[in-house]
This record gives sequence, C-alpha cells and structure tokens, in this order.
Amino acid sequence: MKRTLPVLLIAFFIVSAQYAAGQVTIHPGTHHTLSQVAADGGASGDNGNSAFELISSFNAGTKTIRALARSRVNELAGTGIASSRIYYEFQVGSTPETAGNAVSSMITYSVDWGGRQVIVTGGISNALIEGEMLLRDMTAGEDLYAETIHEFDLESQRVKNVLFGFNFNDSGTKSGTIPAVLKRGHVYRLTLRMTSTVFLVSPPLSGSIVESNYNSEGFQLNKLAVKLGLDDRELVERLVEIENHRHVYLTGRGEGHNNVEAVSSSPVIVEEKQREPDGEQPQRPR
Repeated sequence: MKRTLPVLLIAFFIVSAQYAAGQVTIHPGTHHTLSQVAADGGASGDNGNSAFELISSFNAGTKTIRALARSRVNELAGTGIASSRIYYEFQVGSTPETAGNAVSSMITYSVDWGGRQVIVTGGISNALIEGEMLLRDMTAGEDLYAETIHEFDLESQRVKNVLFGFNFNDSGTKSGTIPAVLKRGHVYRLTLRMTSTVFLVSPPLSGSIVESNYNSEGFQLNKLAVKLGLDDRELVERLVEIENHRHVYLTGRGEGHNNVEAVSSSPVIVEEKQREPDGEQPQRPR
C-alpha cells in the first residue's frame, strides 16, 4: 500500500494522557485471558499540528481507543496525526533454575472497529487509519511481533484528486492468533494501537476538508488471551534427575555386622498393562 506520509512524523507525537496499572504472572502449561479485566495502561497523543483538529483518547475499562484527525477549513497544506493505545503486561513465571528458558505461546485476540473517512477538496489529499497489535519484550527492551489489525486509506481506493465530496463508512472485526517464543522470567507487553492520519495540499480558499474520524466507535478489544506451552528443558532435566536418583539405606536393622550402608539402584518405570475384558480373562477351576 502506498504511503504519502513520512514514518518519521511518528517521532513528534506529544503524549497528552497516560495511565498504568499492574501485571499478572502466567506459568508454563496454563491459559490466561488478560481482557477479563481492564487494560493495564494506555496513552493518547498527536503530532501537534495546529492546522488540524486532532483528538485522541483511550478507556482502559472498556478497552477502547479512539482518534480523529481533521483539517481546518481553507488550510493549504500539512499532515495531522492522532493516535491512542491500550496495553496489557504479563510475566512468564519462573524459578531461579528455569529463568531464561524458552516457552512456546499462542496469543489470541478479537478486535472491532468503526469510523469514517471524508474528503471534500480541490487539491491533493489522503486519509489513513491504521490498527496494530504489538508484542514487546520489556525485559530485553525489544519488539518481537507486529500484527496488522486493520489498515485503510482512500489513496489505495484511487481517490487521489477529489473535486467533490467523498464519504466512506468503515467498520469491521478481526480475530487472530500470534505465535511467539517467550522466555521465563521476562515481562511482556501486548499493545492495541491505532493511528488516524490526514494529508492535505489545496489551493487557497478552496474550502478543502479532509477527515479520518474514528472518535465515536474507534477500536475495541473484545478478547486477548495467552496460552503457554510446557518448558521442555525443565521437563528433560526432571526426567534426568529421576533416572539418576539414588539413595543410601542400611541393610540390617541397626545391629550387627550386616548393618551396612548400601546404595539403591535407579528407579524402574513400570508400564501399566491394559486390563483385558472380564470375558477374556482366565478363570480359576472350581
């Protein structure tokens, strides 16, 4: 998809609101639904361009993010960006012996969105909405995965030089799964993020307006869950410990020359045989 907006503009975001809470610990071999409670935190902001009306917000309780970018009437040129996000954090449970062990995981999500894009211009313009699910290793300080939830811009619909009004209502839902390998003892952050952007180059006094309005419905996180696999390394180490286990015992009853110490053999794993049906078992003679 062609982009008309420099990625570097994202660096100029001014955070206008922020909220943070706690985190949970998820242990290998378990499943946890993060979204059963309010989001842990969030933030909203914009790129500070006064030529545009920029509104963004988040609600940790309803797990909703919203953003609107709209050019002011008769503005000549510029780019307006508004964004918001919410996130959950969790730690993969560990012990001193298992810290750093790799564990496979499956992250599932479901997101709804709704908004509209409008162009009334005699110049060149575009409106863009982007939604993403991000996975970041907070302990290592690195991003691990980015999943596109929804992306739509009017330029991709061949609406480039609009000499009349264009209004597009945008809504939908997406469910997906993110596979990832996590490390025990590390803290991870899952973020739902949206960015609403408008771009405009117009003649003077043209009455041009460009709008990317997701400030009513926005993006709502319906479900976010993490399922952790078993720690294979820990399981192997436990099996080795069992196979190599020995213990010392006395051969007598505490008296006499035969009461000496001895070492047991390794454990014997006995397979349980399947019981035959009663009709097929041998019977005792009467």
